[in-house]
Amino acid sequence: MTPRRAPPPDTELFTAREEELAALDRLTLPPAGSPPTAHVMAPCVITGTGGVGKTTLAVHWAHRVRDRFPDGQLYVNLQGFGPTDIARTPADAVRLFLDALQVPSQLIPATLEARVGLYRSLLAERRMLILLDNALDSDQVRPLLPNAPGCLALITSRAELTGLVAAEGARTLSLGLFSPAHSRELLTRRLGVDKVGAEPKAVDDIVSRCAGLPLALAIVAARAHARPAFPLRTLISGLAADAAEDGCGADGTAVAAAGLAGIPVRQAHHLLTELTRANLAAERSPGRYGWHDLLRVYAEELTRLHDSEAERREALHRLLDHYLHSARLGDRLLDLYHRVPLAPAPPRPGVVLARITDRAQSLAWFGREHRTLLAMIRHAARSGFDAHAWQLAGACWGFLSQEGRSDDQAAMHHIALEAAARLDDPAAQAHARVGLAQALIRLGQDDASASHLREALDLFGGLGDPAGQALCLIYLSVVEDRHGRSAEGLAMSERALRLYRAAGDRAGEGRVLNNIGWFHAQLGAYEEALRHCEEALAVHCELDDKPGESATLDSLGHIHHLLGRYEQAIDYYRRSLAWRRGGKRALGARTLRRLGEAQLAAGRLCEGRGTLRRALDLVAELAPGDADALRARISRLNEPDEPPAQDS
Repeated sequence: MTPRRAPPPDTELFTAREEELAALDRLTLPPAGSPPTAHVMAPCVITGTGGVGKTTLAVHWAHRVRDRFPDGQLYVNLQGFGPTDIARTPADAVRLFLDALQVPSQLIPATLEARVGLYRSLLAERRMLILLDNALDSDQVRPLLPNAPGCLALITSRAELTGLVAAEGARTLSLGLFSPAHSRELLTRRLGVDKVGAEPKAVDDIVSRCAGLPLALAIVAARAHARPAFPLRTLISGLAADAAEDGCGADGTAVAAAGLAGIPVRQAHHLLTELTRANLAAERSPGRYGWHDLLRVYAEELTRLHDSEAERREALHRLLDHYLHSARLGDRLLDLYHRVPLAPAPPRPGVVLARITDRAQSLAWFGREHRTLLAMIRHAARSGFDAHAWQLAGACWGFLSQEGRSDDQAAMHHIALEAAARLDDPAAQAHARVGLAQALIRLGQDDASASHLREALDLFGGLGDPAGQALCLIYLSVVEDRHGRSAEGLAMSERALRLYRAAGDRAGEGRVLNNIGWFHAQLGAYEEALRHCEEALAVHCELDDKPGESATLDSLGHIHHLLGRYEQAIDYYRRSLAWRRGGKRALGARTLRRLGEAQLAAGRLCEGRGTLRRALDLVAELAPGDADALRARISRLNEPDEPPAQDS
């Protein structure tokens, strides 16, 4: 007797998933050659986010293996994640199965336990596939599992159903998003080669916005069929347009989520775990959670529907406070020289900061969060939190500068400058201009950098801030140095030294003493150069300023190189690089280049060429404006009779 409750029809347009179909075969079907009723098949759970195609895969596989289950297939939608909160009860689901197995209604027991007993007894001598679609949790599924050899339960759920794995030995198959190629294949199958081929740019846009989610792709295809005269580009509104641009960061931690929601961290961690089990979030790396763009857009729609404007603004305020005060905490453990004086308002109640207690933890935190921090700065500026926007950029400056992340630094400080202008805050504008200028120098945009620095110099002068003026002069001297104007650079540096001493800024004094030594060396005054750099080194050691110490060791190496003391130069360069392995990658690239030149000058030709190639890899990544000159230098070294340079 064939049951009446069969799975839905298969689709002729089923796309891709060949690997997943093969995996289902391995996870569920009896070993080849074994008697069909001798193998007890463990349940199999297909998990994945909403719209990823779990049901489509399960139904297609069920039709493909129909001959393996000659007594038929049973299907029920358990409505675990439907548009309402009413999931189908196990008792109701079992009754549907008993109806399908043609049990007269008057013989169906009233209690769940009795119904399950009858259901399983009817399966005892049969070979059937039981498809349990859209399950809410393990408790909903467990009474529906067959216990007879030859019967298989195939389950789909957004949740992971770990209870079934632990107690019933269930196998799991996690269903991921489509690749761009498979997304195009789905559109081509549903719309035809001609339609897809006629608008390649629109198809690329659809693939990007749908982000590999089959449901979203199917919606676009359905719209296209309903409006055959419409171009494809007109049919993609509402599919996460600008979601990535407007979203608050790519991922986050439980600590950040706790601040956003105004709840304890432990509760936030529990809720994120529940969302992950339901495939509404993904733990992309240990402790970091993310979500699909379409789900984020949907969540935003829900919060606009259910939360007031004041509640949403308060939540965003807490989230921004978490990132601002955590970044400020981390910045204090990094470079003394690039620290922007910030005085943010205290964090809102309920905000918990990241755990950052030493320099290594600070570098690690910024390394994980810098892309999210850029998104938060952008979101703060768009949402009217201009003070957070510029201060957050200022708190990130030290890390971005040390690591040579010039593109991110420029992007953050562009936003910071616009926010500072809206606030009409001269100090904020000045600091934003200096942070932007330093990034532009490394990107090879010297004229734009100098313009920002002169504007900032005037602003700091009007504020009576000598340390700020000195910082502008230092970066202006860097521009002069890049163009070979050492005398002008020296004059700017000596003026900066007087300003730092007037401000009582010892860290700045140490840095500018090193710069003065550098310019004296460029002008051939080597004894003056050594004296100033040794004085700078003493200040750095006094303050335990490791980045400053490393920079000065680099300068001392350069001076000894110019004096022809190549082995001493190599030693200083290596001492400088020994510290920079833990940070300051941009200046480490510069020191590597000088080390390579010193090795060449000392006759270590093979070693020197290798060092310059390593330097080029870093320079091309961190300071692309300087890469061409180094690339040309390496190319010349490969030419015959090229003498090693005596002046780097």
